[in-house]
Amino acid sequence: MANDGGAPSYWNEFRLWFQPSSSSDLHYSQKWSMRADDSYRVLQMPLRTFSSLRHETLSQNLSEFSLGGEWSAGSRVRVDEVRVFW
Repeated sequence: MANDGGAPSYWNEFRLWFQPSSSSDLHYSQKWSMRADDSYRVLQMPLRTFSSLRHETLSQNLSEFSLGGEWSAGSRVRVDEVRVFW
């Protein structure tokens, strides 16, 4: 991941959404920050950081992986590769 914005993003999260869908099947990671120096970094997020994720949920289909954050206007956030293992 890389962020070329003028300021660091102090609030970011990953989201996992499993199917069949319901509001309880959307799981958020713990919050983390991201530098704004346009340098690529490998970020590994253990499944335990998704506090509401239960073992039974992992048997459902993963429908969506998304990334949210507070980036300065005009910044580019690049994600080159995503791998989900469990």
